[in-house]
Amino acid sequence: STQSEVYVPFAEIGDYPLSVEVTDSLGHKAIGEGVIRIVPGGASDLTVSATTAEGGDVLTYSLNVDNVGSSVPVASAAFMFPLPAGTSYVAHTGDGVTFDGSALHWSGSLASGSNLIATLDALVQDSGPSGTVVEAPVEFTMDGLIFTRTAVTTVSPPPAPVWLLYLPLVQR
Repeated sequence: STQSEVYVPFAEIGDYPLSVEVTDSLGHKAIGEGVIRIVPGGASDLTVSATTAEGGDVLTYSLNVDNVGSSVPVASAAFMFPLPAGTSYVAHTGDGVTFDGSALHWSGSLASGSNLIATLDALVQDSGPSGTVVEAPVEFTMDGLIFTRTAVTTVSPPPAPVWLLYLPLVQR
């Protein structure tokens, strides 16, 4: 296809080989191959509000547990999202979502056509060397299948303050 996105419905659960070839405007080609695993009931996602941040910024992590494209309910779903290293807890949202001092937790079932959205706000602590990376992995479990998603933010120290010094001009 010449489209940037292609929608392919999969009729059955299973593993499907995938091969992608892309060509840029200069004619350079790249080819990637892999396997897509189609599983029953639902999807999961983790996003972060910023890919770069400074010490003192608040990052909002959004977690989505989805069962909107399936006619089969998910009997057992859960996630465990540890507070990312280099951050401190600010707040969270989400029906039935709890924070135990070190991680965000949720477990329950998902009816067909439903989803759960949760957020975690975390304060970036004063950073160390420029380019420090905050990795935030979450583990989703859906009917016994485990999926891991990771959001990444690069932290840089805040800009150094600029100090201006005005001295009197003395003439002789």
